[in-house]
Amino acid sequence: MLIKVTYFGKDRPTIINIDKIESMYQKIDRNTNRICTNIQFGKENYILVEETLQDIIQLIEGAKNGSPIGNIESQTFDQLIEHSFQGQQEVTRDDYQRPPQRRRTYNNPRSQYYNDNYNRY
Repeated sequence: MLIKVTYFGKDRPTIINIDKIESMYQKIDRNTNRICTNIQFGKENYILVEETLQDIIQLIEGAKNGSPIGNIESQTFDQLIEHSFQGQQEVTRDDYQRPPQRRRTYNNPRSQYYNDNYNRY
């Protein structure tokens, strides 16, 4: 039996087999501080989805009762490309900032390790 859920943070639908689910729990995403649901399929296989735990349980119960999955819409290639470039803007020279660099300390007379007797032959 299959249910349709939404990937967390990507707004794209996916279909999962409810017979393969081992466990489900809610957690807070570290990057966005939003609540998501983690669905475990095995030791290392999992998926993060936007639906709450209660919504997924209702979808599973509906699938067991025989309700259809619903219409699954997929985007065309052109729509995917347009969506991926929609939020990006061109970086100009004024927007670019170099990360701060550590000052070199070798051969510096003011260094704490430099004195007249250091490395003397």
